[in-house]
Amino acid sequence: MSFLFNKNNHFNLANIATFFNIAAGVFAIYFLTHQQFFAAALFAWLAGAFDIVDGKIARKYNLSTQFGI
Repeated sequence: MSFLFNKNNHFNLANIATFFNIAAGVFAIYFLTHQQFFAAALFAWLAGAFDIVDGKIARKYNLSTQFGI
């Protein structure tokens, strides 16, 4: 389980949160283009929440990279 907190591993906890951030943003755009505004707003809010969580995880476990900064 320590691989989730390894800075040299691309499959770490901060990058997983970033993936969910991107996925939620893509879903928000999808729902927006299909005029489902409530779902789009929900996924946009989730993307923002994952963005905050990603930063907190990266700082707490020292997983920050130049790309993430």
